Amino acid sequence: MFNQDSDDIVPLNDITDNDSRPSRRRRRLDLTLPLTSPEPFYGTTMYHRSRSASRSSYGSNLSMNEPTYTVDEAINAIGVGWTQVYILITVFISWVFLSAETLLSTTISTQFQCDLLLSGDQVAFLTTSLFIGELVGTWPNGKFVDTYGRKAGMVFITAWTLYYGIIFSFTPSFYWAITIRFITGLGLIGVLSVYILYLGEMVPSNIRVWFVLAQVLSYGTGSLYVATIGMFAVPTQGWQYQSFYAALPGVISIILTFFLPESPRYLAFVGRMETSCEVLTKLADSNKVELPPGDLLQTHEIADPEKSTSFQLLRNGYLRQTTILYMAWFACYFAYYGMALTTTPLLSGIYIQEGNASSSVVTIANTSVYSVQSSPSTGSTFVVPPEPRCDAVAEEIDCNDYLPSRDEYVETIVATLGDFIAAPVMVILVLLLGRKRTLTVSLISAASSIILIAFLMEDIDLTFFIFAARAFSLGTYGALFLYTVEVYPTSLRAQAVVTCQFWAKVAGAVTPFVAQGLFERTPFWSMMTYFFVCIFAGIATIFLEIDPTGEIREDM
Repeated sequence: MFNQDSDDIVPLNDITDNDSRPSRRRRRLDLTLPLTSPEPFYGTTMYHRSRSASRSSYGSNLSMNEPTYTVDEAINAIGVGWTQVYILITVFISWVFLSAETLLSTTISTQFQCDLLLSGDQVAFLTTSLFIGELVGTWPNGKFVDTYGRKAGMVFITAWTLYYGIIFSFTPSFYWAITIRFITGLGLIGVLSVYILYLGEMVPSNIRVWFVLAQVLSYGTGSLYVATIGMFAVPTQGWQYQSFYAALPGVISIILTFFLPESPRYLAFVGRMETSCEVLTKLADSNKVELPPGDLLQTHEIADPEKSTSFQLLRNGYLRQTTILYMAWFACYFAYYGMALTTTPLLSGIYIQEGNASSSVVTIANTSVYSVQSSPSTGSTFVVPPEPRCDAVAEEIDCNDYLPSRDEYVETIVATLGDFIAAPVMVILVLLLGRKRTLTVSLISAASSIILIAFLMEDIDLTFFIFAARAFSLGTYGALFLYTVEVYPTSLRAQAVVTCQFWAKVAGAVTPFVAQGLFERTPFWSMMTYFFVCIFAGIATIFLEIDPTGEIREDM
């Protein structure tokens, strides 16, 4: 080892106590000692934040005995301020956009079918194409936000969904419609997953349950929004304008997302500890609080986002937990969307259909109406009043005759009240029972409400039981987000959320066949199908091994 100076080079092992240049020797010795370790020490890397300034400084030699803090401890110390409220509002509006786009097909189907002369199966496939897009988009969305960050993912995915949501308003044919809805679904699954993932990573553990479950209200708000614009826009402007207006919350979402900070948990996950500490410092300054004393501690080895795959969720340590969560996600979405599709016929009293291929008589609240085939070549059918009846071979059809009535829109709006009940019910259950038991109770309660509908549908008013079934199934949806975000480490969290969403969207693609196809033939067994799925998943959640208490896992 050598010490180099401007006039000579002196080997350190040749310097003795009799050296006549002590001051020179001391200076040379100092120059040979490194100030910092050239390589990070995984597991205990610390990043120093100067107490004399509001920004971070790095590179100092630190004693291992000095106090340290983790990202989770920092976020808990930061607490709740205007930044966290801003995040809550942004996520809420993004989910309103998500809900409006998802439920759009349930409100435009009648006029859309008439306008393009489609069969009932073609209209059903329009909804299915959206869910197929979400199925395909689960994996690439998870990889994208793990590779490029939460904020970049939210901006790109929302912009993608907004663009194709608007383009759908101009669709000229059925094949264009299903293609555009498929592409919209590719981004819609990301809006659903990434925003709630970001929210869970940015709020302190003591209020995370309130913030995450509050997003359940956005589903009811989106349903209310799309039904209201349908009531006023469709009769005068057509389904195209309703589709256009349904996409507008996405514009607000993108604008608000631009001003969000990157998740410090993600920054620490990819090894950008300096940037993570800077973000935490700014969050603390915005809330006028101090970060915990000491230095930011890296609690896990720096991960490579490219190596984070969904297959890691099925390894030995996570196999049981992941499998049960897949079943629970499938069941709650299967039941919620199924109840949303059957709400109108259940409240209207549509239980019996009989007739031949060309026309049929449907009994609705003791009143007979007729379903007449409008075009033999297309097989399109429309439900119309007895007088006046449309010509079965007419080429020109006035689609305004097939608009939903104002009463039907009002019924849809009233049915969304069950969605608003879900959030407070789930908050109470989580605070009283914990995360794991809440999943069990809510799924079994949804199953109980559904089986009562099955046995009592012809005897009493079903409004209360429909509200209960929708509230518990949607509430389970919110509780599952909370549980999934907390139970997986940062390196697997995004993959866990999007793959769980994959199974939820499988349920969304399957449930129309039960809620529409099977319900049309036998309403009782349609309801019993939902009951068995929910009760089986509810029993399965009893065997979950982890019951998180609010702390987010940082390590494997």
